[in-house]
Amino acid sequence: MTPVQQYIHQITLPDDDGIEPKRRAKRHTRNKLAILAAYLPAFTKACNKAPQKYFIDALAGPGLYQFDDRITMGSTLIALKTEPPFSKVLAMEKNKKYADALKTRCSRIDQNRARVTSGDCNVALINFMANELNPRAPMLVFLDPEGFEVSWQTIIALSNFKSVGTKPELLIYFNAPAFRRFNVTTKHLWRMNVDAAMPNGSDWRSALKRCEQENTPIDRTMLDIYEEGLRQLGYLKVTSRPIGPQHPNASSRVYYYLVHASDFDPGTDKEPPMEWVFRRLWGAESDQVRLPNF
Repeated sequence: MTPVQQYIHQITLPDDDGIEPKRRAKRHTRNKLAILAAYLPAFTKACNKAPQKYFIDALAGPGLYQFDDRITMGSTLIALKTEPPFSKVLAMEKNKKYADALKTRCSRIDQNRARVTSGDCNVALINFMANELNPRAPMLVFLDPEGFEVSWQTIIALSNFKSVGTKPELLIYFNAPAFRRFNVTTKHLWRMNVDAAMPNGSDWRSALKRCEQENTPIDRTMLDIYEEGLRQLGYLKVTSRPIGPQHPNASSRVYYYLVHASDFDPGTDKEPPMEWVFRRLWGAESDQVRLPNF
């Protein structure tokens, strides 16, 4: 069994918990959750000297995913079961039915450490965090939008949340390939919230137009703009990995990009946790992460 398969096995449940709703999802979502399951213990171990450490799930979902005949824990439940444990796990979900289901599921695992609320992360997340968390403690914010739901103003507010010490660490699944589905004149752009989701002053529309004219990769260009925006907010280390399918004819296909933003310095003699995770799961330096077909 490969390391990726081991983590998928770890987050897969033997039976349905009887709580509705669940969310149906495709295979790459399950692999995405396996990456998270690998990273969270590395994060809590890196923060082992801190008396408090937090996980914030900004678009949490209902807590369980249905993949054909398999049921897998969602990000909030994975965080609650992480060892060493987080001091507190915060989850926000806009869909109230999903939020209610997630709250019930969390209560069966740990009533004391989980805080679940229904709300829009662009409106209520920062106040939710301010009411629940010690702003001096290390924290990881997980942002997994389906498209462009997370506004850049929310990213700015998150980067400025802590009063002292390192910034909140961000783990973002960035849907750069979605830019391939439209061009700069597409009417749907305004409805898709792209202007609000991209960094302020980035002029991404001009960059998109140049990509169309010069036939250059759109998703990589948009990702570069997003990463530079994070650096401008003061994040010292911004890295990303393209995540794609594992089959011979998929060399240029990407499902999404995993973006990691941190200003934590592990020291010259220590490997950054995210780099450790990718080496653990996929071996030596790999430009593109290929997900197993199972």
